[in-house]
Amino acid sequence: MAGSGTLAARCRGDPSSTAPAATRAEWFRCFLDGYGLARAARADLVERILRFAITDNGWYARTQGFTREARNGEGLWTLARQSRAALCTLEHRDLLTRASPAMTGNSHR
Repeated sequence: MAGSGTLAARCRGDPSSTAPAATRAEWFRCFLDGYGLARAARADLVERILRFAITDNGWYARTQGFTREARNGEGLWTLARQSRAALCTLEHRDLLTRASPAMTGNSHR
């Protein structure tokens, strides 16, 4: 699944995005390079992102008091959107992890 189709379309359900998953992963790597994130800090970055997303979703659900009877459409939409983003990250974990090696020299490649 990783590398096929478009990452954005699968993650957000956004048919207007045409960037392939590999391109999105490259943008992720360039973002990390731009901030000069050291290799040691990248070692488990995707896992930390996933842990944050899951923890934050759980916290949000608790603080919003969601129940079976909840009718807070905007809050539930936020939770659904964040859940889809976490799922997308999980589904593309390997691709994102491979895309985030340490910088080499002054190059972004």
